[in-house]
Amino acid sequence: MLNSVLKLFAVLLSLLLLFLYPLLESYQRQDDMAMMTAYRTAQIFVDTIKDKGVITPKMYTDFTRELSLTGYEFDVSLAHYAKKYDPEYDDPTDQSTFQDRILLRYELTSHDDIVAAMFPSASYPQENRRRQYRMSIGDYIQMKVTPSQQTRSSMLAQWLSFGDRRSFWSMPFGGMIRNEAA
Repeated sequence: MLNSVLKLFAVLLSLLLLFLYPLLESYQRQDDMAMMTAYRTAQIFVDTIKDKGVITPKMYTDFTRELSLTGYEFDVSLAHYAKKYDPEYDDPTDQSTFQDRILLRYELTSHDDIVAAMFPSASYPQENRRRQYRMSIGDYIQMKVTPSQQTRSSMLAQWLSFGDRRSFWSMPFGGMIRNEAA
């Protein structure tokens, strides 16, 4: 009886080592390649935004198309922080009460508003300036890319370990706008 249990255990262990472990390694390699591709694509997209100071519909659709080539779906969130200068007055209606101080603040524009500016309900041509989201020098752009579903390797590792090992990675990008579109 003990001999047959050991043989069954040996067969299960050999199946694990011969098939499941190489499959897990293959999935992990695919996930790493997808993550590196998504990282490179997002970094190029954000650097282009910082250099040009504008997001066009073509830039955004090309970016999302390149992300979809990895085989995963991603959640992308953009945020634009517009730099605003507010002079300080004792009496805002009287300009002679200026306090020689300027208040610096940042105005946030969310992802939905940025996308709505690029893809309005009115039908403008894609090259139209009204469909471009423009930024100024000194503003900040922030983007976060996260896979929207669990990766294959984390699903297999979760199944093998009988646990909850979800590996949702997230990649933040961003920086200051260096140039403005003419």
